[in-house]
Amino acid sequence: MDEERYISYIESFLIPKEKVELIVKQTRWWPAVPFNSIFKPIITFITNERVLILSRHDLGLKRNVTIIPLAHVRAIRLQKGLILCSVVIGYMAEIMEEKPGSLDGLTYSSAKAFVEHMSIKLSEEAESVRSRRKPIFKEEEGKKCETCGEINDPAYDYCYHCGARLYSH
Repeated sequence: MDEERYISYIESFLIPKEKVELIVKQTRWWPAVPFNSIFKPIITFITNERVLILSRHDLGLKRNVTIIPLAHVRAIRLQKGLILCSVVIGYMAEIMEEKPGSLDGLTYSSAKAFVEHMSIKLSEEAESVRSRRKPIFKEEEGKKCETCGEINDPAYDYCYHCGARLYSH
């Protein structure tokens, strides 16, 4: 089965108790896909801990793996095109620089499955953070996020819950 073969590509990057939940593969025939990706498309893995993006180059001889912890993902967006779709992933380090990552050349069904799965993971992560967090400030002193309504530490410039910019009033 292809799924087992794909997992073997990233096995050395998996941490103990980490399980692959979804695999999304870039389509081979897409105009903006780099030439090497025609032969070796980008494969994205969602695990119970992280997002791992495997890109291969030099005709598959070299592999790059981008690892994004789920706790750092702040936003996800599906961009539907005429033929193929893209998924834009906004994660903490990139949001600060305002350069979200993008997975291009996905079929609509793959992109939709990716976004739906990530939406569930983001909800679970937000709930986990909310339940663990104990504010060390009085609620009336905190900054309220205009996007999600969460009260944040007054020292924060970005919402701890959704990553939106916080403004002082």
